[in-house]
Amino acid sequence: DKACQSGWMGPVVAAAGVIFGYQLAVPFVLWLGMKWKDVPVSLVDTICLYGYSLFVFIPTSLICLVPWSIVQWLAMLIAFIISVSNIVFNLFGIWKRHLVSKWFSIVLFGCIFLHFVLCASFKLQFFTSLTHHKKAAD
Repeated sequence: DKACQSGWMGPVVAAAGVIFGYQLAVPFVLWLGMKWKDVPVSLVDTICLYGYSLFVFIPTSLICLVPWSIVQWLAMLIAFIISVSNIVFNLFGIWKRHLVSKWFSIVLFGCIFLHFVLCASFKLQFFTSLTHHKKAAD
């Protein structure tokens, strides 16, 4: 009960909602699009791939506890590159073989954009307040 009163539980619940929502919704929509375009990828494979790609944010979140905004942004940028590379490198070949150029570009840039939004939301929603609280305390 004390944890709920201290105010740290709200951001934890929000973070869990963002992560689980993204982890389930984005791969599901991507799988539906690939199913519609007859790309032979299973839903389980897509969800697992996205799950593995999000692992890099665990150590990144620890690095982002450093109260310097530049360190937080660099950590998020590196995590974004590693994470989105995992998704793109694993699906690039199958997309290239089964999608026409227009749809290949839409899917590729859509995945990159959604992943960028996720990373930026992590930084802006969950780690900006740490930097501001540190400045206010000084």
